[in-house]
Amino acid sequence: MPEHEPPRPEEGEGAPTHAPLDLNRIFSGNELKLSPPETPEDGKHRRHMELVRFYLALAVFAIIFVVCLWGIFSTSAAVEDKKWFTGIIGLMVGAVAGYLFKGK
Repeated sequence: MPEHEPPRPEEGEGAPTHAPLDLNRIFSGNELKLSPPETPEDGKHRRHMELVRFYLALAVFAIIFVVCLWGIFSTSAAVEDKKWFTGIIGLMVGAVAGYLFKGK
């Protein structure tokens, strides 16, 4: 025979009571630090640095891509080198596609 749970009282007499949460005990080991909002000068500097990093990464990416394309279409490059260049371009195209369709 399966065991049955006793019926739960809804509200009123016999309903379970809960003690209030002690937030001081729960968060005793943590520290909350509030900092002032970003100033317009700080925001402008942060955005400028993000833009510089973006263009630097784009330039490095483009240089590697162009060197690999040159190596693939070069008549003096060895067949093994062309395989490496093709693999690198494949990885780069996959990275761009992953970034565009999945996000950062």
